[in-house]
Amino acid sequence: MSTLCTALTTLAQAGNIDAKKGSEATRTLIFLLGIIIVLFGIVMVVVIVYRSRVLKEETTPHGEGLTLSEVRRMRSMGDIDEEEFNRLKQIVTSQVMHEMDATPETEEGTT
Repeated sequence: MSTLCTALTTLAQAGNIDAKKGSEATRTLIFLLGIIIVLFGIVMVVVIVYRSRVLKEETTPHGEGLTLSEVRRMRSMGDIDEEEFNRLKQIVTSQVMHEMDATPETEEGTT
């Protein structure tokens, strides 16, 4: 900050600016720097929010396996036949049951 004041003082002396105009120029410069800092802060907040949303979308479990509703949709769209549907349904339900067995049980009566 002292370097900024020194630079402004040198500028004021070099340009034959009187003290009143130099003080006004300093206030204007500080005001503009404040606006720049606030705008930079706003941009940083926007970038952080955007990045967190993008990272959240990348870590969703879509690639981890099928859900029963996806298997049903595939059957209704004609992507798989009834035999494939039954096989995938059995796989999905067994995965869900395995996940339920792997999670620690909570005490009854608590949510």
